[in-house]
Amino acid sequence: MHSITKLALTALCLAAVPVVVAAQDSTKRDMPARDTLTTGALTLPSETSAPMVPTRSVLATATAAGSFNTFVAAIKTAGLTETLEGKGPFTILAPTDAAFAKLPKAQLDALLKDQAKLKAILTYHVLPGNFTSDQLVKLTSAKTLNGKTLKIASKDGKLWADNGQVTLTDMPATNGSVYPIDTVLLPN
Repeated sequence: MHSITKLALTALCLAAVPVVVAAQDSTKRDMPARDTLTTGALTLPSETSAPMVPTRSVLATATAAGSFNTFVAAIKTAGLTETLEGKGPFTILAPTDAAFAKLPKAQLDALLKDQAKLKAILTYHVLPGNFTSDQLVKLTSAKTLNGKTLKIASKDGKLWADNGQVTLTDMPATNGSVYPIDTVLLPN
């Protein structure tokens, strides 16, 4: 009886293979091409699939992250939306909502009313060019979009831009990259 059970299970498994393969073939029409690893009759995705290609601008990437709401609103107020959705490339050291919360409310309100000053501060957070985290840690300074030079230092495995700590999480975009920073940087 044991060999009959084995035979029945083997037959069931063999009968299921064409169904699994057919199901995979029907889903392949809707899926992008990827590297595959063929194992017996089944085709499985490999571990070396191509990295995802960014589909959003730096501004849309910051918006989608959800932790840069004040920064995105300030960009719109300063009239920089078209610039940051443009060709670029740009590397943005984007102050998080927590970074903006460190500013006294009266100072933030005054900034949001002074478009020229706001634009100068926000463009101080933008580097022309697309820098990866590996490239950023090798810099000692970088010229910003507003023309001033930002001091950059890598200490104890952390990256600092002036007095703000940059989180080295690559957030790639179609026209550059976004990196969170814990402080609103004020140019001299």
